[in-house]
Parts: sequence; C-alpha cells; structure tokens
Amino acid sequence: MEVRQTMTNEHSNAPALNTLSTNSSWINALAGLGAKLGMALVFGGMVMAVVPVSAYFQTKSIQNPWFFWGFFLSGWTILCGAMHLGNLASHRSTDAVRFLVVAWGGGIGVATTLLGMGLPFLNYAEIFGGGLVEWRKHPKELLLTTTLLLGGIILAFLSLIAAKGTERESVTMRRILYGANTLITTVLLFAILGLINVLSFVNLGRFDFFNTTFDYTESSLYTLSSGTKDLLQSLDQPVLVYMMIPESTLIGGESKTLLDNCKALAPKDAFAWQSVSRDRDQSELSKLEKKFQIPDALGFLVVYGAEGGKQQHDFIPYDKLYSTPQRSMNPADESSSNFSYLGEDVLRKSIITLKEGKTESKLYFTSGNGELTIADTSSPSLEGIGMITEQLAKTNYKTETLVFDSKLTTIPNDAEVVIIARPKTDPAPEAIQALREFLTRSVGGKKGKAVILLDTEKTRLGSKVTWTPLPNLKALLAEFQVQVGDNQLINARLRPSTNLFAKTNESSRNKVAMAFNQSIMTNFMLDSARTVSPFPQNPSAPPRTAFQVEDVLLVPSGQLRVFTESDPSLDPGELVRDLLGRPEELVKRLSQPFYSVGVFVSDPGTGVENVPGHERMATDAKPRLAVFGDASWISNKYFNSQYGENNYNLFYSTLSWLKDRADVGEKPKGSERKTYNLAMTAGSPEFSRLKWMPLWLMLSSVGLLGGAVWVVRRR
Repeated sequence: MEVRQTMTNEHSNAPALNTLSTNSSWINALAGLGAKLGMALVFGGMVMAVVPVSAYFQTKSIQNPWFFWGFFLSGWTILCGAMHLGNLASHRSTDAVRFLVVAWGGGIGVATTLLGMGLPFLNYAEIFGGGLVEWRKHPKELLLTTTLLLGGIILAFLSLIAAKGTERESVTMRRILYGANTLITTVLLFAILGLINVLSFVNLGRFDFFNTTFDYTESSLYTLSSGTKDLLQSLDQPVLVYMMIPESTLIGGESKTLLDNCKALAPKDAFAWQSVSRDRDQSELSKLEKKFQIPDALGFLVVYGAEGGKQQHDFIPYDKLYSTPQRSMNPADESSSNFSYLGEDVLRKSIITLKEGKTESKLYFTSGNGELTIADTSSPSLEGIGMITEQLAKTNYKTETLVFDSKLTTIPNDAEVVIIARPKTDPAPEAIQALREFLTRSVGGKKGKAVILLDTEKTRLGSKVTWTPLPNLKALLAEFQVQVGDNQLINARLRPSTNLFAKTNESSRNKVAMAFNQSIMTNFMLDSARTVSPFPQNPSAPPRTAFQVEDVLLVPSGQLRVFTESDPSLDPGELVRDLLGRPEELVKRLSQPFYSVGVFVSDPGTGVENVPGHERMATDAKPRLAVFGDASWISNKYFNSQYGENNYNLFYSTLSWLKDRADVGEKPKGSERKTYNLAMTAGSPEFSRLKWMPLWLMLSSVGLLGGAVWVVRRR
C-alpha cells in the first residue's frame, strides 16, 4: 500500500503531458521529426494567411465567413506549431505529438464544421432557401457546404485517435479527450439542428415534412386553401399589397397573418406587402391616393405588375374583409364580438381579376333544347341554375344565354366556355357543328372549351319508354373519346333511390381531383345520373393519342349499394323494393366497385403520358372538355342544400381547370375568430387554483426529482 501510494504521488507531480505507455507507429514517425514538425506548422500557418487576405480582397470586407475561417486556420496552425516547440523542451516527443494532433485537428475540424453550418445562412441563403429548383442550379455550392460540414466532423473525430487508449494513464489526455468529445458532439448536434432549420425553409415535394405548418385552430385561422397556394405559386408578375388597416385591431391582426402566409408560400419576390398607417404614413398614403385613385383609406390596395411597367390595381374595402363587424376599431377586448374573417377569399378574387387584366370571362349557357335556365333563381327549382350563375358573377365571370338551334352557325368569339346543362332533346346538327368548330378551332391561340351536363331524360314513344335519343351530341362526344351510357344509377339504401354521393377519383392526377382528394369528407350530391366514361381501349388496336380522357368523378357502390339499370321503363323505387326481396340478384348487380359520372378531356401533352400505360402522368396537357352524367347537382335545389357549397366548388373548379386558372379546389372559408372569457372572478376559489397551481406543480416536480436522485444514490 505504501509503495502504491508513493507511485500515485509521483504521477500526480508529473508534468502536464505525462509519459504514455501506448505509442503507435505514425505517432513515432511524427515524433522523429522533432522540432522540424513545429517549424513546418509555423511556416504553413504563415502560408495559410493567403486565405483570409484573399477573402478580404474579394469582398472588401472582413464580415465574411471565409475570412474568419482563414484567419483562425492560419493563427491556430502557427499557435499549435509554437506550442509543439515548447512541449518538446519539457516532455517526451511522442506526448507532444499526441497533444499537437488532438489540438490542431480538433480545432481545425470544429472551425470547418462551423463554416459549413454558417454558409447556408450567410452566403448561400437564397440557394438553400430556393428549394430543389435552386439546388439543381447550384450543385457546386451544395457540394462545397456538405464537404466542409462532413469533412470538419471527420477531421475532428480522427484527431482524437491520437489520444485513444491513453486516457487511463494521463489526466491531461483524459481531460482533452473528454472535452473534445463533448465539444464535437455539441457541434454535431447543432449541425443536425441547422440542417433541420434549412429544410424547414425549402420545398422538397413529398419530403417536405420539415416545412409543414400544423394549424390546430377550429376554423384553420393560419392555413391557406390549396387553391390559394396554387394561385400564389403561379404568379407571373409581382403582387404588392398595401394594408391600410391598424395592426392592433382584430381584423388588422388577421390581415397581417394572411399576408405573411401569402408571402411565405409565393415564389421569391412574387408577393410582398406593406403596412400603411393613416396616422404615421400620411405622406405615403397621399401618394397612393393620388396615383391609384383609391376611394377610401381603410382596406387593401392590391397592385399587380412590376414597378415601372404596366400595373393593374384593385381596392378591397375594409367592410369586405369580414362577415360580422367589430364593434369598434379599438384593440380586441371583452366587448369585441366574434367575427368571420374573409380576407383570403376576397384577396384571391382580386389577384385573379388583376391577373386576367380586369376582363370578365364570358360563359355561354345554351338554350333551345330544354336546358336548365339561368333566368330561374327560385330556391327549390330543379329547372333553374340562376343561383349558381349569380355566384359566378361575383368571381369575374359574365354569363349569357346562347340559343343552340339550327340557326346557330358559329359560337361567339368572346366565348370562353360553352355550357350545355341537361338538354331534353338532341341539339340540331347545325348547332353541333358550330360547337365542333368552336372546340377544334384556334382563336387568338386558344381553342374553345365546353362543359356538358347530361341527365337521365326519358321519352315515351306510344306505349314504350326509351332514353331520350341524343345521336348528334353523342357523336360529338365520341369524337372526344367519351362514352355516354344509356342507363341510370340507382342506390338500394337512400330514398329517393336516384340520389347519389360522388367523390373525385383518388388515383387521378388531374388537379381538380387532387385538390378535392385532400379532404376525405368532400362529397357531391347527384340525382338521376347516368354513366359517362372514356371509351375502352381495344388492346389489338393502336393506342389513341388524339385526346387524353380521364374519369375524375366517381360514384362508389360501397355502403349505398349502387347499381345500374338500363331499362328506362322501370321505376327505380319499385326496382329497389323488388331486389331487396331477392338478395342474390342484388348481389350480382353490385359487382362493380364504382361508376364514372364525370370525365375530363385534354389535348395530350408531350411527355411520358404518350407512352402506353403512363397516360395519367400528363403535366402539360391542355384542358378542352368536361362531361358529367348529371346536371341536377348545379340546379337551384341542390345549390341551396347542405351539399350546395361542395357542388359549387366542383363546378367552379371545373371552369378554373378549363381556363388554366390556379384557384382549383375548395373555396376559402371564413376564419372565425372566437373570443372566450373566463367564467370566474378574481376572488373565487377557481381563480386561486388557476393562479397557484403552476407554482405548486413546479415545486412538486423539483421535490420528486430530488427524491428520486436521493433514492438512486442511496443504492
């Protein structure tokens, strides 16, 4: 015991760099260089001074990460060389080499890692924040940053090899090794957090988890609709919004949140906003009033177009931004009532109007064949669609009637879309020919678009009931590879039996289907629908490439037990009652999982979609035609039902798809801001518990943790 104690005391009085018993060949090789190694480092550090000097002359500033890295690289190398020369005089050469490798390699490794972490935020912020598009344009910068980051970490870890196995014999080496491990691990942690932070600002397609915003508010106060996101992404001119509303008000706060979200989702420099106060910015407000002739100093001024170029502007009054007014313009307090904020919807409409040059899109609804009429606005009517056309008029559409008979020779040139809603008789050949020419000609570089909504119209010929023949219209649709079924869809559960629920096709890549597929609760109410589908492809025939036809709207058989009936003389209700008494026959009719009731037709693109088996991968196909097997879902009766909003959104999205608009999907809903008041007084027991409970929980947590530590240490 005395001898061992004496040895311990001797070790404790040894120099800082104690003699180590473990030497490796490469350590011995470096140790053999003696003072030459230190002199080489000092000289090398002087040469490395070229790096900060070059960085300074390139930027004319020392506020450059490359300057600081080069300055540290040069200075640290010189310092390590000088320290090595000093250690050689008082310690064994192998000990001095170990210390040199750990110190120089660890320091340079950490500095290089920090440089790799800082470049994405300081020098390459636009590249890393630009997403995959910018990444593909600048692969060298990405490679350089990754190399510095990983290279620095690897160098720091490799430098610790020199101290491996010596920590048990040397207090100094043990401290250096453990300290370096802690430092490098900390840097690695910050590197991981920095990477996540970078990923949170870029769009990585399906791998954009890190830049996903989660909105848990009841009315999605902080979430933009998919249509608004697509619109922002499609901006081809910069949009500048002047918010002339005090930010301290409820609506001012909601407007700021909306505009911040729009700026974050739009491409770089495509969307910006500026707050203009009536009190603090009177000179700026006067300039805006003079330049744009705005009618009021309270609201949104939306300017579309670059400064100095052709600009369009629109003014959104303050009272259009909400549905339930505030009681005052003062900050929110207990007297403020709940309100629904409509800023997203009106801002989206304004941008669309400006993007289209403030010109209304002309929609022609045909008449003369028993179609649904736009003049009928009565709520329960199945014969009118006036309510939906009134709504369309608020979104930069203008609707007119087009007599679709034998006297029609051409569709008006100002027609954007022709809509045929439930013809009861077959249109005349002359009218069909005019529509054919409209759909195939090119006026101003654009071909005509159409929406055709059919129904299960029946005709009695003597004692026989048949489906209303539509040979002319069916022949036109066949040219666009659309097949119209002579049948009727019937459900065996709902009453009446002709009511149906439709959903968009989950496997479709059409942007209308994809927009509505985001919500599993989006159903569309149909009545008396027939099937419309793409013509089946003959395997032995050459593939059709004239048009791309896709079934977008489907009626699932599922729980409603939907089937088709091709005999028009049968009453749907009586047929269902008969089949319910013959379950085996009903099961045979339920063999098909879904039925197509809506198809979209496009000109084919130029990519892989022309390859057989890849038709649904189209990206540049041009919309031409939409065909539905039912028209009642846009009638006044169903527009005014609980499914009216969904039906309107589908019809509006169909028009937007035909016009290549980006606002496809559900219409933005008003964000309802609710005010909640605590139902307690300052002196009540509930208030006291609410006040003191956090303190009690904190003290209890500290006591429990302390007790747990005491129990563990006692063991």
